[in-house]
Amino acid sequence: MSHRGVSRDVGYGALVARFSERMGFVKVRSVIQVNDLDDGTRVELWNACYPYVQANTEPNAIKTWTERDLSRYTWTELLGLPIDELYRCSYPNFILVLKEIVLAGDFYKCLDLVEFLVLFESLMRKDELKPRFNGIFSRNLVGYRFVGNKIVPVTDEVELAEVETAQENTASNVGAAAHLRNAITLLADRTSPDYANSIKEAMSAVESTMRERTGKTTLSAALKEIEKRGGRIHPALSEGWQKLYAYTGDGDGIRHGSMKESEATEALASYFLVTGSSFINYITKVLSD
Repeated sequence: MSHRGVSRDVGYGALVARFSERMGFVKVRSVIQVNDLDDGTRVELWNACYPYVQANTEPNAIKTWTERDLSRYTWTELLGLPIDELYRCSYPNFILVLKEIVLAGDFYKCLDLVEFLVLFESLMRKDELKPRFNGIFSRNLVGYRFVGNKIVPVTDEVELAEVETAQENTASNVGAAAHLRNAITLLADRTSPDYANSIKEAMSAVESTMRERTGKTTLSAALKEIEKRGGRIHPALSEGWQKLYAYTGDGDGIRHGSMKESEATEALASYFLVTGSSFINYITKVLSD
């Protein structure tokens, strides 16, 4: 929390429109940012990045590296630059390199850095940056959100909540959690996304959850078991789920590797990630009531 109880993750801009926006002098953003980031968004991201980078990069650590220092990881793992160049780089210049990426670099490189910082923070067993970045994304209508430690293309807050809840509901199931995490990672890969395998992993997460919760290995048997335990499912809904599941599992389906790469799109992968997550949450809730 910041001054007078206003969360830093939310910010004053999320609480009320600025005077200039209310009076029509400045147009309120209404277009989702997917393939670029405007200057205002980049400045907010840098204002979130800079304090963290500063706190985790000692000026002298560039020359005397320690395990908890951010500079070497960023320089070699994220930027892919020779380590000796870091040793010759001054601390202010190191900061400027990162600032240039956020404020003027390709939008995906900016998000690479943002994602990298969240991953580094998670290794330090902390989770403060992620909600702050998600707040910036939401406030500026950026078509991405953090799910776990990965940035994924999610433009609907309800969909995002379903995926996050599914992660919580599969936390105790190692198999389902791994499948769901892989589905997110394959969808979030901005250089070589694998939509077909993302769909496969999402549905495998459903399978693993079904086996754990009902002891059944097929969807139809699991649905019957749910009804046997008192969970009432409308026949049309049950039939719809089974047809959707069959679509990914028949001889020409995704889980058999027969779907053409061109048929597995980002939209389809996102749909199955959200739908699979929703079904996991449904099973969890019905069987825990």
